[in-house]
Amino acid sequence: MERLVHRLWLGPKPMPERYIEFGQQWQDLNPNWQVIEWTRKDLPPMRNQSVLDDIARRPRSSIPMDFDRAVAVQSSDVIYYELMERFGGVCLNVDIEPLRPLDDLMEITGENAWATFEDDYYLVNCAYGGPKGHPFWKRLNDVLPENYYARYNEYMQHQTGPHLLTRVWHERDDLLALPRETFNYVHHGSIPVGGNADDWRDQAVAVGAFGLHHWSHREDQGKYE
Repeated sequence: MERLVHRLWLGPKPMPERYIEFGQQWQDLNPNWQVIEWTRKDLPPMRNQSVLDDIARRPRSSIPMDFDRAVAVQSSDVIYYELMERFGGVCLNVDIEPLRPLDDLMEITGENAWATFEDDYYLVNCAYGGPKGHPFWKRLNDVLPENYYARYNEYMQHQTGPHLLTRVWHERDDLLALPRETFNYVHHGSIPVGGNADDWRDQAVAVGAFGLHHWSHREDQGKYE
């Protein structure tokens, strides 16, 4: 499998220094991998560009955050899926703190497409990977526009996020679903508004997590509630 780590930042504000440091830590921990820090200006043409254009011009139901931030969050769903199909490797949200080398994870996943659970039911699109051109990612990108418009007045997680990812997984048998502790030791509902996952780091390390998802939207919520 391609040894690439894709991290995407669409703004609107500069990436927080802490998340920049996470990127460098991923590179230091994985010297034989290439960490790619994508921005909007670096992206190749997107075949679901029409969905991205619509996301950018319309309000949507969302977790509490300002409009520009909501656009960036949902656009990231669409872009990461296409990067996965086109290049392969591993896609990681920038708010995931590195804990273990990814080569150890590849010994578990092999040439499978994989994603991690958020809770006891839903997969979450914060950390996933697989070979380029894998049919799971192709199918996900194929059905995304139809799902987006069919759920036009629903929350973004239904349109492009975990609910879509989980539904496609249920329809197929070619995605490896990893335990939530792999990257999501703590559920976002357990993190106080305005907080992060720092208090759970030792427990995550103890169970062998590869990264610790800090669920940055919880910190964002503290600004709007």
